[in-house]
This record gives sequence, structure tokens and C-alpha cells, in this order.
Amino acid sequence: MRYEVRELEPDIEIRVSDAAGNTSQVLQAMQECQSGQCGCPTDQYDNLSEMAVEAHDDEVTVRLRPLPGERLDPDEIKACLDSMTSLVEE
Repeated sequence: MRYEVRELEPDIEIRVSDAAGNTSQVLQAMQECQSGQCGCPTDQYDNLSEMAVEAHDDEVTVRLRPLPGERLDPDEIKACLDSMTSLVEE
């Protein structure tokens, strides 16, 4: 499984690819983060206003929108994804 994080001011877009067989686990992990139940070593979800998730075959695209006046840190998002993908692939 691979991911790419892109800044699209003010949003962050995440593309998880090669997720075949793990798509439902990725979606579940994203939902946990959206509800503040994230197991990631970050507090970025405190700055999250909206999260849109699309799943197609072996790819998941997530668009994160920060609260007005806030910014999401791509490095923190990457650290969270590193943590999440290692758990999903186990």
C-alpha cells in the first residue's frame, strides 16, 4: 500500500493506492480519525472541519478541510498515515 499527500490550500488531499484487500480497513481507520478516535500520534483532527472520502477498487482518496483560520500540517498527516498503513498491512 502506498500513499501520496498533496497540499491544495487550504485542503490536504491523500491518495492511498495499491490498497486491494485493505480498502475497508483504510476506510475504517479514516472514519476513526474523523470522529477523533484516531490511533495516530497527532492532534490534527482537532483542526479538521470536513473530510470527504472516495473509494474506487484499490484506491482511496481523502480530502481534508481545516477549520476556518486553521492549517493542517502535511508532515503530521504523513506520520499518521505511516502509523495507519503499518497497522492495516499487518
